[in-house]
Amino acid sequence: MNRRLKLFLTLSITLNVLLAGMIAGWSVQRWNAHPWQAVREELDPQSRNVVARVFQKARRDMHEQARIARAARKDMIATLKADTFDEQAFDKNLTRMREAQMEVMNRKAETVKELAMELSVSDRQKLAKHLVRALGGHERRIHRARKPRVLSPEQPAADTSKNQE
Repeated sequence: MNRRLKLFLTLSITLNVLLAGMIAGWSVQRWNAHPWQAVREELDPQSRNVVARVFQKARRDMHEQARIARAARKDMIATLKADTFDEQAFDKNLTRMREAQMEVMNRKAETVKELAMELSVSDRQKLAKHLVRALGGHERRIHRARKPRVLSPEQPAADTSKNQE
């Protein structure tokens, strides 16, 4: 190899490694960005303390409920993995999961309500979108990549992996 080619390859590899590092750093920074961080900086120190106190209390209060929800999910997974399907166990676990989810949603709503009562009007306006998102009201919509394929009664279910639109 001549000297120019070696220099070009070295420079190319160096720039590629630098670019990969920049992309990785940006990805990590974006991944770790907390959505409340930007809004938190807009609040005055007293409001930040109110938000932190209310969220800490809510986290402590929801700890037991989160444990119950995890146990219900674990039991549901075990029910679905069992060699024989137990319909009664499925129904029982489904009820437990739904009750746990509803309890968590109710506690989130109470937390948002408590926070809204303690904050000033301007702070509530700054936090409004984030508080609604915490309640499960997301703005984004999920789009399906493709339309589901409808099988005719004569077509066996095994053919679903073939010739999909």
